[in-house]
Amino acid sequence: MMIMRNENRLIDDFKNQTKTTIWKHLDAMAANYAVYSTHLNGLSPFLKDYNVYLYCNDTNVVIMCLDSCGHGEEQTYEESESLSSLILTEGKEPHVSVVWKLAEAVRFTKDCLLDKIPAINVFGVLLTEAVILNSYELEDMWDAHHIMVIDSFKRLRYRKIKVNEDDNLTSKAYITTIIDTNIDTNSDDNPDTCKEKVDQDLDEEFARLLDEFLNEEMEKIDSDDEDDEEKEEPLSDVSDDL
Repeated sequence: MMIMRNENRLIDDFKNQTKTTIWKHLDAMAANYAVYSTHLNGLSPFLKDYNVYLYCNDTNVVIMCLDSCGHGEEQTYEESESLSSLILTEGKEPHVSVVWKLAEAVRFTKDCLLDKIPAINVFGVLLTEAVILNSYELEDMWDAHHIMVIDSFKRLRYRKIKVNEDDNLTSKAYITTIIDTNIDTNSDDNPDTCKEKVDQDLDEEFARLLDEFLNEEMEKIDSDDEDDEEKEEPLSDVSDDL
């Protein structure tokens, strides 16, 4: 009898985790002889300002990002329903979505590994201190973009996460490729680096979404002005009769 092997076991196990189970799972990953894992102080070009943990076996790569953004009013918001790069909230400064950054990091990593390992699957996990009010509604959309989000953590920067840096694991080669790409995108020798392209894309996306936001606000103001004019018309008629 042929035994079917689950090629996405590593990713599927991460998908099953919650806020209360994730830490025990990470301890189990560190003790798993078949999974190579390591910690990076940033992963360019999208996650360069975050603590990142990479987990890898023969068929899967998991990118786990820790977002130590704090836990307060400024970090309580709704994420975009279309995985937008910007979070626009009334009364708050626009800011770049960490969820979007993670999704782009997953896509970028998949592209980097495509030539060497065409069948590799890449998945992203975001642990954040932010409170994402509509997270439950977006789970299916995030899963379609190969990411998951667990929010409402506290003191992530103080978490000690063990890893398994066993040099004998063949999957370490995948991580080496990712790290080498990370170094290349930080290179100052080449003016046409991926980092510059990413920064340019972010600037253009920021300008576009800001324009949309301002236009919507102007339309609201114009609409309010029209309503005020309509309310004033009856007074004008009374003045004419007098």
